[in-house]
Amino acid sequence: MPNVDLLIRKLELMRIRWGIKNGRVWCCDEATKDGALWWLDREIEALENENAA
Repeated sequence: MPNVDLLIRKLELMRIRWGIKNGRVWCCDEATKDGALWWLDREIEALENENAA
């Protein structure tokens, strides 16, 4: 059974990622936006791997 805390954290990160990608969360420039999306992708991937283990 999946860890509920990990699933909640993943959903929170996915919501933030969606907001950045769709312009709902302001970023000062494209480098900041790209960096934030990169970091969120790594965090989501890590949570998926931890949840699968």
